Amino acid sequence: MKPNRTSQLFLSIQEGVHNVQENHHRHFHFHRKGGHPLKGKSREKTPLHEKKRSFRDTIRSIASLTLHLKIKGEAMQISAIRFFAGMLCVIFLIIPGYSLADDVFSRNLLIALNSSNNLRDRVVAMRYLGGSGDERAVKPLLSVFVNDREQEGIRCNAARELADLGKGRSEIISTFEKVYKEQGTENNLKYTILFSLGQMRAKGSLSFLSDALSDPRAMIRFKASQAMGQLRTVESVEILISHLKNEQDRMVRAEIVRALDGVESPNVEKTLIHSLVSDPAPLVRWNAALTLKKFKTLSPDARIALGAALNDSSEMVRKTVKGMVR
Repeated sequence: MKPNRTSQLFLSIQEGVHNVQENHHRHFHFHRKGGHPLKGKSREKTPLHEKKRSFRDTIRSIASLTLHLKIKGEAMQISAIRFFAGMLCVIFLIIPGYSLADDVFSRNLLIALNSSNNLRDRVVAMRYLGGSGDERAVKPLLSVFVNDREQEGIRCNAARELADLGKGRSEIISTFEKVYKEQGTENNLKYTILFSLGQMRAKGSLSFLSDALSDPRAMIRFKASQAMGQLRTVESVEILISHLKNEQDRMVRAEIVRALDGVESPNVEKTLIHSLVSDPAPLVRWNAALTLKKFKTLSPDARIALGAALNDSSEMVRKTVKGMVR
């Protein structure tokens, strides 16, 4: 049986859509894996320039297909209504391919930026953006971070996700330092900025972190010590050891001693021995013992200090050094 004019048009639509989709899928290969319901499915990433080229090529293909079908429809005297119905088929067959590419990122972006959404949903959405490794997330997350009208908790979360993103390091670090120095920046946000700089191992922020070690607030010095310890450079270790000599707060001293973990050198060992033997705070002595315990090799002086610590007034110190001395 000879197909009627509507069937002929639909066959042309199918053929054209196949060509458009073939062009589209050449550039978008997403392999679905398991994921959080809100986060959707994780996919292998396609370079942005490839996506842009594919999008342009696909739009051209759609335009060409539309013109082709319009001409064919007129030649076959297909009514405007039937032609419109045919083009709806084109739209519904093609658009889902693009929604696979960007719907999860876009949905989470909209949730994260909308201040009327509840805190939990925004935090989950920002966590997706931070873990996406997508450079497009830098500007939106920075816009949330610098907005002083946002809740402090949201700004702190944006800072943490920016630190995890792995893109735009220079811009992120400079913005962190700028916001930290602004009048009115609340303490919790300052703590998060210091912690995030440590997470990023921002070696260029050494001078900034060193200044924070002289802050009159103990918690700022604590967070600065924590961040400085994550840099693990010769310079950062020297600054920490120098500051330890004059630090009055036992919690900050304990954190400095702990921050020396992972750096084995004669100077570090000497500092830890002094803290183990001489510091009046049990917490500091305990952290010194814990850090020394991780050394692969110990000097005779360290072994003597550990032996003396078997009689320490603190039970947790005695328990830690037990077995270290042979």
